[in-house]
Amino acid sequence: MSNFRRYKKLKRSEQDAGKPLTPGAYMLAGKKVHCPHCEGGEFIEGSAQVNTTITSALLGVDYKKVYTLICTECGYLQWAMQPPKRMLDESLFS
Repeated sequence: MSNFRRYKKLKRSEQDAGKPLTPGAYMLAGKKVHCPHCEGGEFIEGSAQVNTTITSALLGVDYKKVYTLICTECGYLQWAMQPPKRMLDESLFS
């Protein structure tokens, strides 16, 4: 499946959930996020809930919300425990 088709499929599922889906650049822990696979800089943000015995043992909860960033170039999925911050598009201000 091409990246464009993968993106369109994700876009449909996010639109169904009522959340707009637009690629963008993100920061996490004060640093700009780059894809470790292709060095891409645009991502689609999402979230998931994990439910594992490790999560229960370490955090004392049955599930934990995690945040995801999917690279728009190669589809690589990154996970984070804190929400990433979307960077403003500087081209809008020039």
